[in-house]
Amino acid sequence: MQPVFSLEEPQLIPVLSDYLNQNPGELLLGWDKTSILGRLSDADVLALLAEYGPRCILLWDAVENQSGLDRVNLLEPLCRAGLTRVRAADPGVLRCLVQHYPQLELEADLRVGNHNRDGLARWKAQFPQLKRMALGVEWPLDEVASLTELAIDLEYPALGPILIFHSPRPLIQTHLESQESYWEGQVQADEKHHALTVIENQRGTHLLYNKWLFLLDQLEAMKQAGVAFMGLSLFGISEPQRLLHAIRNEHADWAALRKSLGHPTTRGFSKSNRTDKQFKHLNPRRRKQEAMGLVLDTKSGIYMVLECRDRVREGQILHFQIPEGDWLEAPITRLRLWTGEPVDQVQGGCFLACHVPRVSAGSLVFSEAPDGNVPGPDSDPAV
Repeated sequence: MQPVFSLEEPQLIPVLSDYLNQNPGELLLGWDKTSILGRLSDADVLALLAEYGPRCILLWDAVENQSGLDRVNLLEPLCRAGLTRVRAADPGVLRCLVQHYPQLELEADLRVGNHNRDGLARWKAQFPQLKRMALGVEWPLDEVASLTELAIDLEYPALGPILIFHSPRPLIQTHLESQESYWEGQVQADEKHHALTVIENQRGTHLLYNKWLFLLDQLEAMKQAGVAFMGLSLFGISEPQRLLHAIRNEHADWAALRKSLGHPTTRGFSKSNRTDKQFKHLNPRRRKQEAMGLVLDTKSGIYMVLECRDRVREGQILHFQIPEGDWLEAPITRLRLWTGEPVDQVQGGCFLACHVPRVSAGSLVFSEAPDGNVPGPDSDPAV
């Protein structure tokens, strides 16, 4: 199984170059013009293309509006320098690449929002040019094994941070005195002092899970599932050389290596996808009035991440419609900014608050109680 290294940080170039000069592998280039977390400059990308040529894949996972699709012209000098492969997350970007650069080998970055086989089959039908699909952490390996009928190479994440929230807008530095092109900080998420990494750059605000994905001890299971490429990111790894040595041998003491990473780790959903259990209970009866916000993430009994358009005060009663359709109400307590600073109120945007029991990600937030036309959880469904 061939490694594909995500390269976002320029300081990792020498480390990965030493590895690739002696071992097989590919580079997924995080160019600062096309990648939400990439920090590679034009000079970095051109140098890597000159050195490794077809082993380089340009990542385009940035969110683009309609006018942003014109940015495909930025690839002209890269193509002249030897760019042959691009991986994109947006079908609009892929379609522009097909039209403007038919010579490029295209791949689909499906790490976000693609969780079923029918959806992947639709991607393949719409873009028969695709050579590879890069899957996300939500795919259990036993379900990955069922994707062989797609007849396409599959890449599965094996190591790296897990992006749990992305906003194309800056949400942090509006509360800080200074404004920087790249800002990285820690947010205390709960009473147990779990820290979430927050990154803000020209592409918006990005929230990383407090545990890094680690599946290097599951390489054999990945092979059996039909995975041809493993995705690896050295972002935030304290001893990358030690990690690369272990990957080269494929018979390392993975338990010891996991402890040396400098981050708590998780296997993600490689064994099961717990969100599937909720889908059976989803109630489509949703309030017609416009919600004031949305719950983005939760940790049961500890915290929840909300994004609201209106002001929220400490102790204010909010009403939640959870994905199962039930209605809950509770006072909002322990209001905090992303920096962890306690506040009495927030003027909308993203913020942290103490978790409300049964409220999960995807719950709608309202400032008023449901009207009389909304059926309760025990009512008969409307015909």
